Amino acid sequence: MLRCPLQKGEHLLPSLVLALRDMRYANQRDRETGDGDGNQSWIGLSIGMIVLDTLSGDGDTDKVGERWSRLLTNHGVSDEDAAIIYALRNSLLHGYGPPKREKARDRKVLLTDDRDGYAIDTGTDGVALVSVPVFCGCLVERIAAEAPNDWDRSRLDVDFRLNLSLLTKRCVGADSSNTERQGCARKWRQLVHGLRCRMWARPPTSRCRTST
Repeated sequence: MLRCPLQKGEHLLPSLVLALRDMRYANQRDRETGDGDGNQSWIGLSIGMIVLDTLSGDGDTDKVGERWSRLLTNHGVSDEDAAIIYALRNSLLHGYGPPKREKARDRKVLLTDDRDGYAIDTGTDGVALVSVPVFCGCLVERIAAEAPNDWDRSRLDVDFRLNLSLLTKRCVGADSSNTERQGCARKWRQLVHGLRCRMWARPPTSRCRTST
């Protein structure tokens, strides 16, 4: 299992490292080592799908489903199971729920917390059992460990801080009046606050409203 340490003061990290750490955290496993039994968290499962999305690549010619099928089958998953997993990926990320039967090879997909089960079990006709802790803790982790060359190596700044003073000078100029600078800074704060609200999908409470 891959180790994903976060050194003190380090703030530029590959997106896949962040995704693995967040998946483990949602699964109540150790963020750095991945140790732990895991749980049934749908959030953890959704982030696990994002990890696989990242590993499947972003080719301009292949369709997403084709890239997913190739990633999974190249790592020992059958064609049928790969199709069901891809259907689950779509339903989770677009509707946060299991897929319809017609999208999952005419099977009802059930998410469980069976730690002794399989990542996906299609042994019963008409049903596909997905053990969330096994799927995240074994299948996703194994593919991430076996496919290091498929990682997105671009780094994200997880400690970004907006320099309002610099932005204000660029917005209105160094020779502008104090009132103009305050007005511009307020607009920047409103913009950044609105972006944060949309990123975290918070409800429209007073904390996510912007004042004029």
